[in-house]
Amino acid sequence: MKLDRRQESETDRQHLCDALSALREGCRNRCAPCEPCCPRPQDRRCSPFCPEMREALSSDPANEPLEAGIAPLVYQLKKLGVFQPFWSCEGHYGPDGDLWKSPRVWFFSNNVVHTRVLAEVLSELRLRNAIVCRWQVALAFCEPHNSGAAFALEPMPDERASLGQLQSDARRIARSLPDMLEEQITRIERALKIS
Repeated sequence: MKLDRRQESETDRQHLCDALSALREGCRNRCAPCEPCCPRPQDRRCSPFCPEMREALSSDPANEPLEAGIAPLVYQLKKLGVFQPFWSCEGHYGPDGDLWKSPRVWFFSNNVVHTRVLAEVLSELRLRNAIVCRWQVALAFCEPHNSGAAFALEPMPDERASLGQLQSDARRIARSLPDMLEEQITRIERALKIS
């Protein structure tokens, strides 16, 4: 079966340009996503690895702070301003000692272009051997009363790795995210001859 390439209108092209521009702006954002609720604003130690950030970014800091193994990735996604993380897990072993839950972040995104570029970054990191496992952006669920969809940034289901390797991957993705997103944005713009 032959599939014809989708014809895009000028409106489609403008939508893509606007989405890429918003994502690039997020990559260059220097404000910490936890700045408004920072317990120590005078210290200015804003980074994805700040220990206070785990409570500052949680909607229930006393009972459910972000888990340390996934907090940097949540921080970076939220800092971009185009994703709204709402649930995360650093991963856990089960009672039998086998991996029970893989690290993941669930988030909302209003623009498929943003999730596409994020997925391309994950593929590129794996191609460069910067991460051990293959990670994906997958549709997590849709709520009947909500027009948006929730996505999961997570390892591919068939990956066989230790929890330590997966958490290390999550930290590497967090460190690489802004620069790699900008790199992918530039690649797309060049392919489309957008300046």
